[in-house]
Amino acid sequence: MKFISNLVFVCLGIFISKAQILHINQVGFSPNSKKTFVIQLQDSSIRNYKIIDLGTQQIIKRGVLSLPEKWEYSNELLSKIDISPLTREGNYVIKLGGKSIGGFKIEKDAYSEILKASCRYYFLNRASIDIEERYAGVYARKAGHPDNSVSIHPSAKSLNRNETFKLSSPGGWYDAGDYNKYIVNSSITCYTLLRAYDKYRTLHEGLNLNIPESSNTKADLLDEIEYNLNWMMTMQDTSDGGVYHKLTEKQFCGFISPEQADAERYVVMKTTAATLDYAAIMSYYSRLIKDEVKQKEILMLAKKAYDWAVKNPSVLYEQPIDVNTGQYEDNNVEDEWFWASAELFISTNEQKYTKNLKNNFAISGEANWQYVKPLGLFSLAASQNEFTILAQKNLQIIADKFLTSYQKSANGTVIGINEKDFIWGSNAIAGNQSILLLEVYGFNKNLKLISAAWSNIHYLLGQNPLDFCYVTGFGTKSPMHIHHRISSSDGILAPQPGLLAGGPNLLQQDKKTGVEYFSNLPAMSYVDQESSYASNEIAINWNAPLVYLMSFAAFTK
Repeated sequence: MKFISNLVFVCLGIFISKAQILHINQVGFSPNSKKTFVIQLQDSSIRNYKIIDLGTQQIIKRGVLSLPEKWEYSNELLSKIDISPLTREGNYVIKLGGKSIGGFKIEKDAYSEILKASCRYYFLNRASIDIEERYAGVYARKAGHPDNSVSIHPSAKSLNRNETFKLSSPGGWYDAGDYNKYIVNSSITCYTLLRAYDKYRTLHEGLNLNIPESSNTKADLLDEIEYNLNWMMTMQDTSDGGVYHKLTEKQFCGFISPEQADAERYVVMKTTAATLDYAAIMSYYSRLIKDEVKQKEILMLAKKAYDWAVKNPSVLYEQPIDVNTGQYEDNNVEDEWFWASAELFISTNEQKYTKNLKNNFAISGEANWQYVKPLGLFSLAASQNEFTILAQKNLQIIADKFLTSYQKSANGTVIGINEKDFIWGSNAIAGNQSILLLEVYGFNKNLKLISAAWSNIHYLLGQNPLDFCYVTGFGTKSPMHIHHRISSSDGILAPQPGLLAGGPNLLQQDKKTGVEYFSNLPAMSYVDQESSYASNEIAINWNAPLVYLMSFAAFTK
């Protein structure tokens, strides 16, 4: 897929001027999309631009660049251009002062391939099964981690399950660059993917992802989500309803293939956060199931998990001394209580689930694995009950904040509300900001929110100071050395396509291990190196916003 995107720009004969640098969505625009980009001016005296249709060689737009503004996160002087009225499909070049500085394409299906790749990321990262060539092509591999005989870590032992007990817990997705599986991260990931399926159902029902389940009657994305949900169900202790926090090796393995990673695997302690996240996602999932018998079964699992949390309201994760893998620790479970309560109230209409909802609707920003309260608001805002209006009002407050950031931004993006946007997984922050805007648009229909949501899509796909399309395999410049054990060990030069890199991270935590950054500026604290876990890793919860946004983009056409 990468060569297709590159070929378009090579054939256009486009080059980047040393004096004026174009930051633009490298995947392209669809006819009905918001079409904006920015130009870094090093010679502010040259401000007249024109856009030429390469098919007809006609000038289809002339204009004068806006006065340049400084974007503090990259220290650039930037001028913005909006060409949204241009809807005709074709290839175009931008000229500034008589010189070509770059180009773009407008295509009805501009986002179809990147949508498929972002969804197929999950299939290619399944645990416990062979990834066959007929589905994966060159990325085929042998199964890793059967997980059919998982040990109980001492932190997780219970009356019925001690250290001699073996748990069968196969399936699911590898969480990130490593080979472990974590409930809290799986929960927000599955919710985001289910929302994408639910909101753009007609799109996904017609989308063939070429996975083993493609021949059945379900949407492929739903099949893929269920592959992970089925694993999550094995992580619930059926005797009491509690859910184990993670399934893991004791130490991260080296950059070897899944089939070579044969260290003993463990489930580690039950926690309130994991159990409530599980209750929330199973409750939401139950509402999307057509089979009434299965719907009741899944909802019962959610209720049982919630009941365990009621008896164990604040069991926080503590990393055992002999375990050194991802923690996903959370010292505040108020938001997990809100999310689980919201989902179960919507599913059951039982008042006992409203205790953790009343007088508790304010949120501080977009969702992330450690802050899932917005997910509960999304579900309440899209439902019809006594809390719907209150949920919508509180989401609107944050959407207005994002809209203000977009309107004031020299880079023309929402991301950059403050420098804290550029931390670990900053690209997922950008994605989740746009999701919130689209969720709010769903009930207030303010088109300005759509424009703001597009801005972060453009940022992720190239409208950024490093000119990276942060999705592997797409654009003219995308990550090649992603922190991902499967891609690193498969013997293929290019990484798996459709992976969203973590993105700029001003904290640069991996500097201490020898990673060399070229800038300390927030939006430029990224390096395409395999060892850069702080900026160049991938994760299921980061790719999920990409799937959601590419679903929106492909649906919009």
